[in-house]
Amino acid sequence: MHQDFYTPTEIQNKLRISRPTFYRYVKDGRLPVVRVGGALRVSESTLQDVRRNGIMRAKQAVSG
Repeated sequence: MHQDFYTPTEIQNKLRISRPTFYRYVKDGRLPVVRVGGALRVSESTLQDVRRNGIMRAKQAVSG
């Protein structure tokens, strides 16, 4: 089964978040990414999960 992957800019537009917010979410583990070569990508399934459940604080996700 084929899964789409999105660039940081595409995710920023789809989630309506700023560039610094995107990278903060990646850094603190709230937004899982994969690396393709040196580039960051977000999977379609991750995008759908975020749309369904929202972005949780990293500490809440780990402890709860």
